Amino acid sequence: MRDNGDWTSHYNYDKISALTELELYGGVSEESKKAIQKQVDELMLEAFADGYSLDGGSITYEQYEGLLRSGWRPEFGFQQCFYDVLVDDKMQDWYNDLSDDQRKELIESGEYFDMEEIW
Repeated sequence: MRDNGDWTSHYNYDKISALTELELYGGVSEESKKAIQKQVDELMLEAFADGYSLDGGSITYEQYEGLLRSGWRPEFGFQQCFYDVLVDDKMQDWYNDLSDDQRKELIESGEYFDMEEIW
């Protein structure tokens, strides 16, 4: 399984870097910092959805759930970074909510990876 590399190879890298520098060193108000961080988060989410890892960055559970609800599915092992999966339009814990048969069915469908094999 191959991925696209980390987010520093994504086309949003320059934007994320510039915004982060502005947020940290630009002398902007707290309100502006929050707006900048929101934009950085959205750019990071886009990089993650495009198949780039987020070493040194992260997305929230809500963003991950939003990606799943939009029809996005993990393309690479690292993208299945949460134990929660969307099954029948409901978030469920991979280990506690799903039976062995359900996990096997999801793996065979190609929708999710065998997490034991990945980790």
